[in-house]
Amino acid sequence: MGSSHQRPRVVVIVEDDSDLRDSIGVLLATSGVPSRQYDSAETFLADPRAFDDLGCLLVDQYFPGMSGVDLLRRLSADGRLPPAILFSACLTERIALEARMAGALAVLDKPVGPVALLTQLSNALSFAAAS
Repeated sequence: MGSSHQRPRVVVIVEDDSDLRDSIGVLLATSGVPSRQYDSAETFLADPRAFDDLGCLLVDQYFPGMSGVDLLRRLSADGRLPPAILFSACLTERIALEARMAGALAVLDKPVGPVALLTQLSNALSFAAAS
């Protein structure tokens, strides 16, 4: 997914389910895509390295505290929204619309198959590389 002439862009995974977060990290690693993982929006925002080499944000919708859409809105308002994908096991039309209005490139239902997820992430990383 990355070019050999530039440093690969990092996919940031913000997901409170540690098993899912780890399995997505393994999927990305086996595909040659570096990732960083956070268990909440607040943990992501508190990390001073959060935006280093950030190519794409993959964020769950439902957390205790700040939701995925809230995170997208905040990053957009701050002018720091990277290409982003929101995913959720309890996706509604309202949440999908709010996510797109907040700047999400894609909104996915969980569970997401590995091929579909890698395709969406590849698209988002291509978008990041073009900007």
